Amino acid sequence: MVTGTVKWFNSGKGFGFINSEDGNDIFVHFSALAGDDDEYKTLHENDEVEFDVVQGEKGPQANNVVVTKKAPPQQSSRGGFGGGYGGGRGGGGGRGGGGRGGGPGGGKGRSGGINKKKRRSY
Repeated sequence: MVTGTVKWFNSGKGFGFINSEDGNDIFVHFSALAGDDDEYKTLHENDEVEFDVVQGEKGPQANNVVVTKKAPPQQSSRGGFGGGYGGGRGGGGGRGGGGRGGGPGGGKGRSGGINKKKRRSY
């Protein structure tokens, strides 16, 4: 058996690459992962693995892949709350100005001052 580290693995597509101990990149398909057929098979970046190398259609390929040491969970680079329009928790007014009664629109509707209709007051 050969040892290596998972370089990347796309669980949606079911394949990735392992960097073997000799420095070669070895293709890995989810069907080569050892384990119960009922469990969801995936690998994570930097998992340490043992595997056999077989000759695939396009070159060397991993087979009978076993995770020997799981990598620590990856932290998201986005960090915490936020994202999208209007910021994070309890944040801004979203798209189109501040809406009615405040913010950049100055109370002129959702379009931020580009309201062509005049309001009538009765």
